[in-house]
Amino acid sequence: MKTDVDDIAKKYAQAYFNMYAHLLDQRCVDVLIDLDNFFKENRRIFLYLSIPTIAENVKEHVLNELFRVFNICDNIKAIVYLLLRHKRIELFSDVVYHAVRLFRLSKNVQLFNIFTSHVLLEQEKAEIISFLKRITGFSIVAEFIIDKRLISGIRIRGDYIMWEHSLARLLRDVEQDVLQQVRSW
Repeated sequence: MKTDVDDIAKKYAQAYFNMYAHLLDQRCVDVLIDLDNFFKENRRIFLYLSIPTIAENVKEHVLNELFRVFNICDNIKAIVYLLLRHKRIELFSDVVYHAVRLFRLSKNVQLFNIFTSHVLLEQEKAEIISFLKRITGFSIVAEFIIDKRLISGIRIRGDYIMWEHSLARLLRDVEQDVLQQVRSW
C-alpha cells in the first residue's frame, strides 16, 4: 500500500513540476520545505483539513493565514489547494519530497547527508564535496552530521547513492559473516 501512496505522490509532484517549473526558484523551494516542516511538526492540521464537516471556506481561510505567515509563492498554494480538493492533503510531505528532488535534478544539484563520527575540518569537507562532484557530475549541497554510532568513519547518503566506510559497518559485516558460518554448521 505504501508503494501506491508513493506512486500517487510522485504523479502529483511530476504534474506540479511540469506546470510550475518555470516559476520555481530556490526561495520558493526553501519556503516549500519550511511549510512542509511546519506541517510535519503540526500533523493535526491535516486531520482538521480532512474533516468533511468543516466548510471549505474555513479551511481556505486557515491555509491563507499560513500562506501569509510563510510568505508562500502562488504556485505552492496551487498544489496545497489541489491536494485539499482531491482529499489527498496527507500526501503533502511526499509530494514536496518528490517535487524538491525534481527541482534539484533540473538544476543539476544533489543533496547529501554526510554522517561522520567526529567533526571534520573545512578542508576534509571540501575534499568530500569535490569527490561527490566528480563521481556524480552534479553540484553538491551537503549537510554534515555527527553520528557517534559510526564509531569511526563516514556514511554518505543521497537520493541515488549510499556509501559507508566505518568501524560500525566493518563490525556489521563481521557479524553477518559469523552468523552465516554458524547457520551453515
